[in-house]
Amino acid sequence: MKNRFVTIGILIFCIVCLTGCGRLKGKEKLYRLASQWHGACEIVSAEEGENYTRVILRDELQNFQYTMSSKMYDISIDGSTFGTKEGTSDSFTKSLLDFIETSNKEEIDAICDAYEIDNFHINELVLSSNDASYNVDLKFHKEYKCEEAVKKIAKIFEDNNQNNRLDGLIVRASVNDDFFGQVQLPNDSEWQNRNIARVDYYMNNVHKNISRNAKFLRMEEGTFADTDLADLSRVVRGKLMNDVAPSTTSSPVVFYYFEVDGKEYYICNFQFYTDEDHLKIAVYSNYYE
Repeated sequence: MKNRFVTIGILIFCIVCLTGCGRLKGKEKLYRLASQWHGACEIVSAEEGENYTRVILRDELQNFQYTMSSKMYDISIDGSTFGTKEGTSDSFTKSLLDFIETSNKEEIDAICDAYEIDNFHINELVLSSNDASYNVDLKFHKEYKCEEAVKKIAKIFEDNNQNNRLDGLIVRASVNDDFFGQVQLPNDSEWQNRNIARVDYYMNNVHKNISRNAKFLRMEEGTFADTDLADLSRVVRGKLMNDVAPSTTSSPVVFYYFEVDGKEYYICNFQFYTDEDHLKIAVYSNYYE
């Protein structure tokens, strides 16, 4: 018990000492970051408050607007607050995808009608509390010509993938809510069936966020109870709403096992819905447990 209090005391001391390092970014700093991350841009408008900065920028290459924000957040432990930390958010990728969808709406609608696509949706994948990526999800009620339709939609986005800023974007197909296959930019004509795509997707996530040396081992089906998680709050960190899946310990989960430095871990995902009834996916791995 004594060691626990010592550990907590050291942790609090470190947090208090480090909180001064996180400073609110001003509009000029956000502008420099936007230029560095995404290319030439100009500030359309800026709003600065005591605990936040928000700028709207115009991308010079493709002439659409996006936002970058800096905000101060409280650091809380066991109900007590120990200073603040800064967080930066960026809408570039989502804004670019929305811009491409709007600019090509007539062609996209024609493809959806011709191939009986029931739903076209840009879906957010939550990687952490301040990191996300996006997929283009297409829902079908039959498998007929799914692959052809996905490739046509993927080509629209690849034709607008200037400076390779959308490399890695996935256009996915599901049939009656069951994942069927996908195409990943910039290879807009290379079809991946469901098994290849699933393994490739999760191992890309592992290589990006955990270890480039990770080796895929196997894929297994299980249940939410097998994760040893009491709830999903540790996974999506405050992004959960009232309508959450999985809601029971018997909810199905697919585990993708991988090896790092001779030890075995897994990565899996969970689905949940926002207040706007949009489906989102949170990725979880036991690597850091």
